Amino acid sequence: SLLNGTLDAPNLLAEIPFKVPTRGIRNLDQFYVSYHSTAYGFNHPLHRMLRVSNLNVP
Repeated sequence: SLLNGTLDAPNLLAEIPFKVPTRGIRNLDQFYVSYHSTAYGFNHPLHRMLRVSNLNVP
């Protein structure tokens, strides 16, 4: 609902790193997920949701 616009939370929306390619590429990931050297950072709830969303891209 946050991405659809039904939930108005600009602070939370600002935390989502959208991936906008500058040219046509084969990688269709929608979100940029930063590299984490620790399991704590890798399993952060927001980063985990972004990774799962990238896996479900058709």
